[in-house]
Amino acid sequence: MRIEHLGETAYILRNLEVEPHILARSIELSGVPGIEEIVPSMETIGLYVNPDLFDPERLASVKLAPPGRGANYQVPVFFDGPDLHEVSKVVGAEPEFVVKIFCDQLYTIVAIGFLPGFPYMKGLPQELMAIPRRGEPRIKVEAGSIGIAAGQAGIYPQESPGGWNLIGVTPLKIADRAKNFFPLNPGDTINFVEVQKPQFEALKHKTLLDYAND
Repeated sequence: MRIEHLGETAYILRNLEVEPHILARSIELSGVPGIEEIVPSMETIGLYVNPDLFDPERLASVKLAPPGRGANYQVPVFFDGPDLHEVSKVVGAEPEFVVKIFCDQLYTIVAIGFLPGFPYMKGLPQELMAIPRRGEPRIKVEAGSIGIAAGQAGIYPQESPGGWNLIGVTPLKIADRAKNFFPLNPGDTINFVEVQKPQFEALKHKTLLDYAND
C-alpha cells in the first residue's frame, strides 16, 4: 500500500492488496485516531483527517476485518435502453441474450460517486467486460438508467449527463438527495430482474426500500 499526502487534511491510499471497500471498512472498524471520513473508489481510498490527531503510520497496524455481509437488493429493470442493440451487435448476439447474461450475475457495489448515490458495481459477465464508454456522452440520461462501461455497471440516481451505454431503466428511486435517502453502500450486492412495461409502470414512484419490503 502506498500512502500519498494530499494537502494538510487528506491522504490517498494506492496499490492496495485487497478491494478498496474491504480495506475501508477495516480502517473504519480499527478506530485510528484522527480519521474523519473514508471514501473508497474503484482502486483507491481517500482519507480526510484531523492532522493534529492522525498519524499515517498507524495504518500499517490495521488488521483486515472479516468480509461483512452487505445488504442484497433486487432491482427490477425494463430493458429498452437506447444502447442495448448496439451492445448486442458488439457482443455478436441478440438483445435477449445480453439481457439474460446481465441478469444472471450478482453485482457488488465497490464505490459510490460521480452523482450522490451512484453505485459503481463489479460483476459484469465476461462478454460485456470490454464494452467501452460511449464516444460521445449524452447531455441527458434518465433517472434510473442502467449503464455499463469499462467493466463496470451503474445506476443513474437522477437525471444527468452521462457517457455509459444504457441498456435499461429501473422504475425505483435508488437515492434522493433532498430527503437524504442513500440506502446503497459499498459491499452491498444487487441482482437485476427483468420486468415488462406493465410491471415497470406499476412500480413507478417506489423506492428501493419500498420494493425490498413488499
